[in-house]
Amino acid sequence: MNILSLEDESVEYAFLTMALDGGSADDSSGKGGSHHLLGSTLLCGAGDLGRVEFQNNLDRLGADCAIRTGRRHTVLEAEVLSRNLDELLELLTTVIKTPRLEESEFEKQKRIALAELEQVRDSDEELVAFLHAQFVWNGHPYGRSFRGDKDSISRAEVSDLRDAWEQIKSRGMIVVGGAGDVKEDTLRGWARDDLALPTGDPFRISTPALDSTNWTGVEVLVVDRQDRNQAQILWGQPSCPALHDDLYALRVANTSFGGTFTSTLMQEIREKRGWTYGAHSSLAADRTTGLFSMGYHVENANMFPSIELGYELYRAWQGNGLSDEEITKAKSYIINSFPFSLETAQKRLERELGSLMLGRDKSYLDEFTQRIDAVTSDDIRRALKTHLSPERIRLSVLGPADQLVPQLDALPWTGNIQVMSYDEPLRETLSLSR
Repeated sequence: MNILSLEDESVEYAFLTMALDGGSADDSSGKGGSHHLLGSTLLCGAGDLGRVEFQNNLDRLGADCAIRTGRRHTVLEAEVLSRNLDELLELLTTVIKTPRLEESEFEKQKRIALAELEQVRDSDEELVAFLHAQFVWNGHPYGRSFRGDKDSISRAEVSDLRDAWEQIKSRGMIVVGGAGDVKEDTLRGWARDDLALPTGDPFRISTPALDSTNWTGVEVLVVDRQDRNQAQILWGQPSCPALHDDLYALRVANTSFGGTFTSTLMQEIREKRGWTYGAHSSLAADRTTGLFSMGYHVENANMFPSIELGYELYRAWQGNGLSDEEITKAKSYIINSFPFSLETAQKRLERELGSLMLGRDKSYLDEFTQRIDAVTSDDIRRALKTHLSPERIRLSVLGPADQLVPQLDALPWTGNIQVMSYDEPLRETLSLSR
């Protein structure tokens, strides 16, 4: 079993984390959102304690506890003063071994989940991010919302949660970790003797790479909303996975393009033109796939010109790479800011946990800045041309379709344009016409 321990006796608290083998990718067909519901219901009582009694015990200990359900893993996190650690471990053992998962609490969590879906529509930024993720990942497992939709949530039964939890426990724990004033022997004994679960496989679910070979031109999703003064704009396309060596070069390139306040996107769209408060780009990387994104929000009058400019900036960056000055500046930012992500035992533990779940070598964190410093201009140009393409990118815009669609349709680089209303029901997957 994997034990991650970063002991620090100079503090008087302990941070705990546990990753279990199972997540939303294991949702049954037609019952999307079940594992998300499971994560929110697990802390609503355990053993002899109902929800109120369980929460009162956490409050008495001054403890924080949360469960996050990812696509492949379920992660429990808790923090407590070290003098109360033993009592917290007893509580967490009951959560893992004998959660109550009561019908009444489950029904409350279903109502909360449905309310959360409706709240997505109340925020233009959240709504376009939700639909954009489904648009970019359409046809891929990640295109399926971990939240489910109204129909799938309504169909879910408490027995689905109980079955899912038993399956997760049977597959086992991937890792138990602790940071702060907690000893490795304590973690190992708790995992081995109290929980006594098998060792899980962090790579049981093999996610395919996002295939964009059939994308033609810049495919566009317009989320029509007429009663807003601002448009939300997001771009996205496949990038390289976490274990690919080119990711170091892409991180340097992305930092210069849209990763800092002085980046190209910020300078061109905000500083020079005053069209937006913020413009950014980012890289997300999983074990087998990755995603490049960029986004900004502008007044409707600047919606179309900002889309044209964004695409021109992206093409120039992807085609030309960075100057020596831009490379030096981006490297300096990454190298000098990286230590802050490891400045506490808890932060270091979170980074080590992420590396383990991705299958990275144990030397990754220690060698990260050296690998960044070794990136060359040739590395950046090769990585950009290999992993990104202006001909295969998707654009999502929330704004007035009657203004935007004719303008986009006239551009030589746009492909298929699809329009949906902002108030259409949110579905587990996005149905696209070709």
